[in-house]
Amino acid sequence: MFKYINIYIILVTGFLLACNTSTTDKTDSVDVETVIEAEIKLDSFLLANKVVEKLDYIIENLQSSDNLIKQLSSDINLFSDGILNDVSNISVYESAREKALNLGIYGADLNYLIHFSQTQSSFKYLLTSKQLADQIGVAMAFDQSIIEEYQSKSENKDTLLNIVFGAYKDVKSY
Repeated sequence: MFKYINIYIILVTGFLLACNTSTTDKTDSVDVETVIEAEIKLDSFLLANKVVEKLDYIIENLQSSDNLIKQLSSDINLFSDGILNDVSNISVYESAREKALNLGIYGADLNYLIHFSQTQSSFKYLLTSKQLADQIGVAMAFDQSIIEEYQSKSENKDTLLNIVFGAYKDVKSY
């Protein structure tokens, strides 16, 4: 069964890597007009490269992967942090496209960690997701109230999953 998960992860990763681009978005000024122009360019870039559709696809599939991970998590011996996208990788994502796609990957990792009761690690992934969301202009999906609620409900898997799914659903709506 774990073999099929690895194959699924490899296929999804391969698909995402096939969509890679090296375009970078950098702004040096804090001028309001410059920030607005940058956001408009980012929106145009995301739409032109169909990142929105790809992120929607990833977010929609979080729910279906949830059922598979839920079944696997009944055997704690199947947990392996080696299949996770390391939070330190956030520094290598330069383009908005890379950031948006990896936001979805970190969401899948969050789901995996929560199901395997890795609450402390999952919080790191939540904060990393928040950083990426901030960088691509959907910061409202991971606002301070989400972070605080996550911390206060850390003992309840179902509540944590609902918080994560809600935040990612908000990402989709932005």
